[in-house]
Amino acid sequence: MKFKKQVCVIVDAFSTGKYLAPAFIDYNCIHVQSSENIPAKLANTLRKTDFIKNIIFTGDIHAVLKQLADYQVKLCIPGSESGVMLADTLSDAFKLPSNGIDYSQARRNKYLMTNVVAKAGLKTVKHIQAD
Repeated sequence: MKFKKQVCVIVDAFSTGKYLAPAFIDYNCIHVQSSENIPAKLANTLRKTDFIKNIIFTGDIHAVLKQLADYQVKLCIPGSESGVMLADTLSDAFKLPSNGIDYSQARRNKYLMTNVVAKAGLKTVKHIQAD
């Protein structure tokens, strides 16, 4: 029987997200980059030595899942704001405890977020959507 290595997946561990991998000392960490085009200023903050693998998402979620198939993904978290939606998608695909994908957009868009809060019956500030 082949045992899969347990891993923590961190999507976009840039900026302050670079401190997440060392916090998960019980796991090997895999970094998933949410886009091929990360600004150099951010990309240079990634601590590559904290990860056993780096995967670049090119728009094909199945390609990422295939690259993770040899591992037992125990958790998947965003390392920065840009990684929220892909982390939600991967968590959902691996059936991990998460926020789910139903409100992923609302976690990134304050207008949508306020609408979700209002729909739940909580008081919100008056708001508009603008360009």
